[in-house]
Amino acid sequence: MSDFLADRSELSAADVLWAVGRGDPIATELLTTASHRAGEALARLVSFVNPSMVIVGGGLPAAGDVFLAGVREKIYSQSLPLTTRTLRVERSELGSHAGLVGAAYAAADDLFSRRYLPQWIYRGSPAGMRLLALPS
Repeated sequence: MSDFLADRSELSAADVLWAVGRGDPIATELLTTASHRAGEALARLVSFVNPSMVIVGGGLPAAGDVFLAGVREKIYSQSLPLTTRTLRVERSELGSHAGLVGAAYAAADDLFSRRYLPQWIYRGSPAGMRLLALPS
């Protein structure tokens, strides 16, 4: 691995991507291993949930085709054949903000659900309602 990375006690995804961009074979192997592990985990979910699309986000997908190819390889080889027939695996356009945006959408979906909307709609806002903050 490059001297820059060898001197570090901890590596971030950005460090690995930097080294991959410079052709470092160890960093490329780390990225490939990470993509295969992510793909293996997603393959189990795909077989269970049967989605029409998987969107991969976060820092590592910024590596481009190397990461996405490894994820796709594991999903398509380890998922049930019926679940991958029309499955699309794409990189998020949101980059490292994908998790944050996804969490915001999940919160909004819950807030406007049939379960919670009637509890706050006539007040005009859910702000300050402790009941909504408690786990169900």
